[in-house]
Amino acid sequence: LHVEDLREHLIEVLKEFHEHQAILMAEVPPEFFAQSVAKGQGPEDFCLGLPSDLPAEDLTKYGLSALAQQEARLRESQINNTVINLKATVGRLLTLLHYKAKNVSTEKLRTRTGKTILKAIVSRDIQLTAYNEYRQALIALKVMDNSSTIYPPLSPSDTFKKDPSKKRRVGDSRR
Repeated sequence: LHVEDLREHLIEVLKEFHEHQAILMAEVPPEFFAQSVAKGQGPEDFCLGLPSDLPAEDLTKYGLSALAQQEARLRESQINNTVINLKATVGRLLTLLHYKAKNVSTEKLRTRTGKTILKAIVSRDIQLTAYNEYRQALIALKVMDNSSTIYPPLSPSDTFKKDPSKKRRVGDSRR
């Protein structure tokens, strides 16, 4: 019940946000801000009307290029912050997996350590999803293209990190 009340309040706040946004961004057609929650949709489906939500040709048409540049800087900051957090999460996950393998190799995931490992994996996946969403927003803003090497698309396989406690063996690298 409490969650439903909060959800209804969020819908009201978002509608009020769209009303204020329509006043402040009068150049943009009202259909961009007139989205309401249809039956079966939640407040998470609201379009906030950010420049990355609009087609690229509409940004110049409605004079939103300065706002788009500001959003691009903020999105780059989000990506960099997410990468920093992702590095810490992957390091923590590596430590947890190493501890589990070292001390309790037959440990099931239903133990405290197993639950902590699962939480770290979920946290990593959430951060990867956020990174890729921020990257898509930068692509929509035409700040970078899809083949950019500055912020490549990431997947869980890209977060593999070799354990630093494992020493090099013959044949691992050239001498």
